[in-house]
Amino acid sequence: MVRCPNCGQKTTGGDCQWCKYPILRGRRKEAKKAEEAEKQAKKEAELAAKEQAKREAEEARKAEEAEEAKEAKKQAELAAKEQAKREAEEARKAEEAKHIEECLKQVESTCEELRAGKIETKEAIQRLLDISERIPE
Repeated sequence: MVRCPNCGQKTTGGDCQWCKYPILRGRRKEAKKAEEAEKQAKKEAELAAKEQAKREAEEARKAEEAEEAKEAKKQAELAAKEQAKREAEEARKAEEAKHIEECLKQVESTCEELRAGKIETKEAIQRLLDISERIPE
């Protein structure tokens, strides 16, 4: 007779006659192997789950980095466009200033010619009108 590991009653046979729990006389090694295999499978499943979580976290991090890079590129492009606009506006203003300077030189030249008597008043007035029409507002 053996004592049942489940209910503690003395029993005979492969199963406990009181609680029907299997008595593992020769099957203890098998049960132990099965238990170890189950523990190993559980460990492997946990490792696989951890690896999967690591992969997913890495993919999420890479996706986030890609999104950040995309946003940074977009910001850089916007900044470059704004800089180009500013530079174009500065170039336009510089060109306009150059044109106004040329017009002023023509006005001065016309005034000098008028004082020197090289041109008449009517012609000077006409030149000055022409010059004033070319000056941007």
